[in-house]
Amino acid sequence: MRILYFLSENLNKTGGGIVHFMSVARGLEKLGHNVTIMGPQYYTTIPRFRGLKTAFIPLPGRSMLTFLLYHFLAALLMPFAVLIFRPQAILIRGGAGIEFLFMWIARMFKVRVVLEVNGVPWDEQASRGFPAAFVRFSRFLGTLAVRAAHRIISVT
Repeated sequence: MRILYFLSENLNKTGGGIVHFMSVARGLEKLGHNVTIMGPQYYTTIPRFRGLKTAFIPLPGRSMLTFLLYHFLAALLMPFAVLIFRPQAILIRGGAGIEFLFMWIARMFKVRVVLEVNGVPWDEQASRGFPAAFVRFSRFLGTLAVRAAHRIISVT
C-alpha cells in the first residue's frame, strides 16, 4: 500500500516523537508498504532518512508563524501530493491543529485518512495554562479532524 505519512514536527530534532515517527515509518516499510514522509524543512538543514522517500516543505526558521504557514502550505499542496505520490492512505500524526484542512482535501480525492492521536491535546494545553478560548478552539479543530478521519489510532 502507498502511504503518505504526515508530521508537523521538526524532523531535525531528536526526541520521543521523532523516534516513534521513524519507527512507524520503518515498520510499515518492513511490512511491504511504500511510505513517503511529508514534513517541514526548517532552516536550511534537510533531514535525511536512509531508505525512506521524503517530501519536505522549506520554511524560513522555526516559529509559531512558520508552523501555521507549514499547515497552510501543506493544505494547498495536498492535491499535488495526492497526484504525484498517489497514496492509497494518508497517515497523520496529530489532530488538534489545522490538519483537518488537508484531511478533508484528501477525502475529496477519495484517499483514506488515518489519524494517529497521542493524548488529548486540549487537556494538555489547559493544564499548561493556555487561554480557555485557545483550548476550546483546539477542541473544535480536534472534532473536525476526528470527523474527517476514516480510522483513528490511539498512541500512548
